[in-house]
Amino acid sequence: MHMWGDEWFKRYGDQFYKAINVFEDRIHKWAKCGVYGKEKYGTYRDEYFQMWNGELGTIFFGYKLFHGGSWYEKLVWYIDNYLIPIKKTRFGWLHAGIANFNRWIGLTKLVNKWQARMLNKAAQITCKEFPEVKDELLRDICFYKCIKPCKWGDIDGEALHKKYWKVLKSPDEDKEE
Repeated sequence: MHMWGDEWFKRYGDQFYKAINVFEDRIHKWAKCGVYGKEKYGTYRDEYFQMWNGELGTIFFGYKLFHGGSWYEKLVWYIDNYLIPIKKTRFGWLHAGIANFNRWIGLTKLVNKWQARMLNKAAQITCKEFPEVKDELLRDICFYKCIKPCKWGDIDGEALHKKYWKVLKSPDEDKEE
């Protein structure tokens, strides 16, 4: 951890903020995942991260969510939520929407595997570009399991996570000792 104004921030602060912006841009562009984060104590923390959940709106409009808006956004929202009937009940067809249909046929799982590869690519290439701040960039992200050594780089997200995170004992375990 680093404190604001210490020697590390004076030396790498601007480079770290640039690395965060490049990293988030690559995730948005390549993986089409929603991610927003911040710098806290000299590390990047993603406050919001979301992979594809099966809705068409995420694919057509990128990572943004639209509530209302123009007619085509409303049409895509209607298709996402009401168009696909899954099964017939005694009361009529059960309309579950395309997100549930995509999960049911396995398309969501397939796209999530592709997104995990693109997350890995974004992390590996960004860390090659900014090697001085790679630990600070990747140690607190929630998708660290997606980062594995590959043709783009040799960073292992799980090893980096274990390097910095330690499991704390509960108060009950302290009493037993």
